[in-house]
This record gives sequence, C-alpha cells and structure tokens, in this order.
Amino acid sequence: MSNIIKDIKRTILVVEDEIINQEILKEVLSVEYDVEIANNGIEGIQKLTTSIKPISLIILDINMPMMNGIEFLKRLNEKNIKRIPIIVITSETETELECLELGAIDFIKRPFELPQVMLARVARLIELFEDRLIIHASERDELTQVYNKNVFIEYVKMIEEYNPNDKMDLNVLLVENLHIIHELYGQDKADEVMKYIADELKKNVKAYGGIVGKLEDEYFLVFHKHVDNYDELVKHFEISLEKYGVSGINFKLGVYEIDDKKVSIDVRINRAKLTCNQVGKFGHNKHLAFTDISQNNSLLYEQLAYDFHNSLQNKEFVIYYQPKYNIENEPYISSAEALVRWIHPSRGMVSPKIFIPLFEERGFIRELDHYVWEEAIKHLAYLKENNMDIVPVSLNVSRIDLLDDSIVDILESFTKKYHVDNKYVYLEITESAYNSDSNHLVKIITTLKEKGFKIEIDDFGAGYSSLNALATIPFDVLKLDMLFVKEMYSNDKTLKIIELVSDIAKYLDVVLVAEGVETVEQLNQLKKFGYSVIQGYYFSKPLSKEDFMKLLGENKC
Repeated sequence: MSNIIKDIKRTILVVEDEIINQEILKEVLSVEYDVEIANNGIEGIQKLTTSIKPISLIILDINMPMMNGIEFLKRLNEKNIKRIPIIVITSETETELECLELGAIDFIKRPFELPQVMLARVARLIELFEDRLIIHASERDELTQVYNKNVFIEYVKMIEEYNPNDKMDLNVLLVENLHIIHELYGQDKADEVMKYIADELKKNVKAYGGIVGKLEDEYFLVFHKHVDNYDELVKHFEISLEKYGVSGINFKLGVYEIDDKKVSIDVRINRAKLTCNQVGKFGHNKHLAFTDISQNNSLLYEQLAYDFHNSLQNKEFVIYYQPKYNIENEPYISSAEALVRWIHPSRGMVSPKIFIPLFEERGFIRELDHYVWEEAIKHLAYLKENNMDIVPVSLNVSRIDLLDDSIVDILESFTKKYHVDNKYVYLEITESAYNSDSNHLVKIITTLKEKGFKIEIDDFGAGYSSLNALATIPFDVLKLDMLFVKEMYSNDKTLKIIELVSDIAKYLDVVLVAEGVETVEQLNQLKKFGYSVIQGYYFSKPLSKEDFMKLLGENKC
C-alpha cells in the first residue's frame, strides 16, 4: 500500500457481548484504529449497513446472545459482504473449520495475545485485503468485471502449466447489435446488458473449469476445458439471453481448439477472433471452429496484415472510380466515388471484402483512408493541370476517422498541398457512424462543411437513426442504401419508401443519389420518383484511373 493510504485511519468493528473483552480490545486497537462496538450479531449487521465510514476489519465472538457468530457469518454471506476480513475470537477448535468455510480468515484466543502482536496481525490482514482489492480492480474490465486481456493471458498460462495434459479451448465471443439497445434504451441499458452477458458467460463456462476475459469493445475471451459439441452450450447461453427479455442481441462464437500449446496465446486469440468474424459465412450456425476454416485462409489474413505497410509504401493500393450520372436530362457524369483496390504483388487483386474488415479489425483503416484521400485529391489536381473536366470525387470516411479531431486539418492539408478547391471533395459518411458519438460527429461535420467540403450521407435507411441523422447532421447529398434498389420490386412497401425518401430530399433541397442501379427498369422508376443522380453497373462499373479519364473525355455535361 502507498504511504498516503497507510496514513488513513481505518475503522474496526468488534462484535462481542462481554464488556471486559470490549474494553480490552478497544484499548489495544484504539492506538491505531477507530473502533466500533456491537453487542451481538444483530447489532453488528446494523453497524455494517449504517456506518458512515467503511469497515476495514471485523473481530467476531462466536458465543453471543440473540445472534451468535456463526449466524452472523451466514448473514454476511447472504448479503454478499465478502470484502471485509474477519478474525474470530474462539476457544472451541471444533468451530474453526465451519468459520473458515463461512469466510473467516484468522483466529485469536483468550486470554488475548500481547498488544503489539495483535496490532501487527490486524495491520497485516488489512493490508493483504486492501492490496487484494486493488489488484482485483486493476486486473478486471471496469464495466463487466471479467479479466482484462493481459491478466486473462497470464491465467491461461498458469492453468496450462498446472494442467499440461488437459485439452483446452480458447474462444472469442462477439456480442452483435448492442448499438440497437443503446439507441432504443440508452447507454445505461446497453451497459446493463453487457454486464448480464458477462455474468451469464461466467456461469456457463464455470462447469467446464473456465475463465472469462474482455478483448475489446463487444468481444469476450473464454478459456475452458475442451467441448466436443458446442450446440448444447450455445443453446443454454441463448436461452439465458431470451429469459433476460431484450430482443435484437445476437452473438457469434469463434472456437479455437488448442492442439499445440507452443502456439502463443496472442496467436490463438487472433485465430479465434478471425474464426468468430467468419461465423455466418458458412451457414447459420452461431459458432464455428478454427478447423472449419482452412489453415490457408487464416495464414492469408495474417500475411495480408503483415504486408499492409509495405504495400502502402509501394503504392500497391490503387484508386478506382465509379462514375455517378446525373439523369435529369441527357445522362452525364456529375461526380464519382473513389474506391480502393489492392493489387498484391504475389496474390493479384485482393477483394475489399477481405482486406477492409481485416484492416478495421487490426487498426489500419485510418492509414488506408488517408492514403486514398490524398491519392484521389492528387488526381483532381492532375485533371486540373491538364485542362481536363473536373468532377467532384466522393471519399469514404469511416467512423474511426470521425473520432479523430484532426480530420479537418488532414483533409485540408491535402487540398492545400495539391491546390484543389474543397468544393470538389465530397465526404461520404455512413449513417451508422452517427451511432458512436452524435454530438462530436455533428461538431466535426459542421466544421468540414464550413470549410467548403460537401457532406454526403451514405447508405441512408440501413441503420436505426436515419431520421435523427437528417435532423442534426448538416449535409448536401443523400444516398439511398443500395438494398432498397435491389429489393425495389419485392413488395409495394419498399417502392413506397423509395418514393418517400425522394420527397424528403426535395423538402430538404439536397441532391438525391441511388446506388446499385443495374437495370433500365430500376433507372426509369427512380427517374419517375425524382432521383437526380444514379450510381451502378447500369452505367459503369468501378474504373481504373486511366479508364475513368478516358470516359471523362467523352463526357457531355
């Protein structure tokens, strides 16, 4: 304990009915401590629940009227008061085992030992318990009270050291859609749900000799004895969530069966997380074992993550442009969206569906976004310098980007460096980004708009805060989520929603974009509803820089 903590005077509760013993203990302990006296167990419980100052230690007699020491210990367990060390006064050794089982940690006998010995014993016990409380607090996730990642790893090492022949599993569990709870019921309810899930996890894995930890955000770590069939465990966990009564929460479980303990725990965690993120891509199961995904796939992810920085430096990430056509009259290219592609030196073209989620997970996405922004703005400067048509370019801005207060300076550093007017840069902000910190988001976006950048709400209608986003975010362009276009003729409701979005855009006097347009029927219907800009394969797939410039040369605006 620190010197500051040591200098604070603690309070000791003496639960003892004999007045002489009360006086002896009070005289000895008052040298170092404040002493509260209770004449029996009932008074002791009252003192514990009403004392203004925290009780640091209890000295308890066993033989008392009204409520004896054994009953007192049982009541403490019922009330879950386990943080206070208890010394039992006894002359009956036959009760010692029962006292220990009920939570006592030490004994003193009558006649009492030398004052200095008793003080030393008391000081040591208080110090040990307070140190334990500090360690407990520092080793656990503040919200859920499960182990943090570093402590979890140390416990895994310890368990494996003492159980070298036991087959174990290390799993990662992802809680999905927690943001829905946050949006519908608020942060307190979302926190309550996470705490409930953590408690249920601990209960469910206890039977398997397991421990639970927190990895990050909505990811939990679980380590326990090997399970041959996870269906029963998963079903049990699902039932416990259903009983809780909150709908919309889903989870994914990535299972890593440990067959080689020489593999580092960090690598096992990464493999379990990669597996967790693959759940749903191989059927409708809620869980997936690492062995179900080929070793080659896992090694691919690791290799791609390893290659990222070299590829970035070598400009192996290239920008493709998908034109957006104004269809109010004769169609022409009015703008384009910058999309990143990875031409890997040994693997060829790597799909964004593979590397974007991977980079988001590994924390690389902001570096990649900055690279794309600069390359696209540099291309605008090239068009200007060569007297070619300049059309605005839309840049994707992730939720992580918007959490960075320096985003305005970063974007302006690129436009100033290449002498490009900010009005040619459209910033596509996915509506789901609004879920993170709306006040901060509005502040950042307002500043960007004041600097002359155009703001485009992307994937409108895909999330749960659509109308709220429209009411609070200053924007210039509204982009309908492509799923509505894809499902346009699936039912009358979808068609009506598409028309309503057009009415909203007209009322707000903003440009309306529909993406994912592939057929002439979709085009004509959207034009009838008043959509002014179209993006999709009907007009053009994403094009390389060279092909896009060639198309621009043919553009008639």
